[in-house]
Amino acid sequence: MSTQPAALTQIHEALAAYRPRDAAPYWDASGSAFAINAVLRAKPQDEVDALRLLRSVAPFVLWAHEQDLPEHVEAVFTPDRLEEYLSTGARAEWVSNTFVTVKWAIRRVGVGATKRAPWAPKLTAPKDEKLSVPYSQSEIDWYRAAADNQATARRSRYMRAALAMHHGAGVKHNELRFIVLGDLSEGDGHYVLTLTDQHTRLSRMPNRVVAVDAAYNTDIAELLSEASTGTLAYRHVGSDSYDPLKVVRREIEVPAALPTMDPRRLRNTWIANLLNRRLPLRAVLEAAGLQTLDLSLFLPFLVDADLPRSRRGMAGLDLAP
Repeated sequence: MSTQPAALTQIHEALAAYRPRDAAPYWDASGSAFAINAVLRAKPQDEVDALRLLRSVAPFVLWAHEQDLPEHVEAVFTPDRLEEYLSTGARAEWVSNTFVTVKWAIRRVGVGATKRAPWAPKLTAPKDEKLSVPYSQSEIDWYRAAADNQATARRSRYMRAALAMHHGAGVKHNELRFIVLGDLSEGDGHYVLTLTDQHTRLSRMPNRVVAVDAAYNTDIAELLSEASTGTLAYRHVGSDSYDPLKVVRREIEVPAALPTMDPRRLRNTWIANLLNRRLPLRAVLEAAGLQTLDLSLFLPFLVDADLPRSRRGMAGLDLAP
């Protein structure tokens, strides 16, 4: 099955716009062109298919460059290199149920791009599961820009509210639609969100009080003025059997190079941000309404920018500046 010229143009545009998380200078120098050319030889059917391949191939190509492998598909895309990568490479791109997808994507590109490598020709595509890994900051910034440029005010209002509440306060998807003006109050340089039985009845989460990320102060102020009638995200709540936000969420438009905007991933991004801010784990758990946390999911996204300070903490020394 050949790809139509119009679709091929869209594929090229989508691939050219993609940039991996924390891309090294090599990506801009020649790694991007090398990875994209390899993906194109796998004959993706559309931009979604192409980006699904590139999101797995890009970190693999960056890893290969770090290993001083020559920039040639026959040297990089081999079964042995793939197994070595899956065993020793940085795992931030495939934690939480994405390992199979990464292996499938690189094998598929290897089959299409190489002639000598002994790839098994028969490949079965994994289920297209939504990833729950945190978004990168560049992806969040891109979503926020897209929220201001939606085709309708309704979509923009929902998208801005979703980002502010899911990414700024860790709200669950079935809590957002019940948030009204009175649930937000002004704190010390930030907004405070109070979640009660009215919000948590469907999510079955504990009631909680959350300090909203101050980066969303302006958005929340604007949303509160827009939400003089209805909820923060929409003009009405809906019913137990009808969630209007699901309808609007399907209508929002984002650039093809971005993954789907998923409330679960936004919430996980918020949790990772809190952990990186050196908050006590108990404070993070209480704000998130959790009793435990799967740290294996978040570990690849946690950073330690001040190792000496961390070591002083391990030693029980005063951490005051």
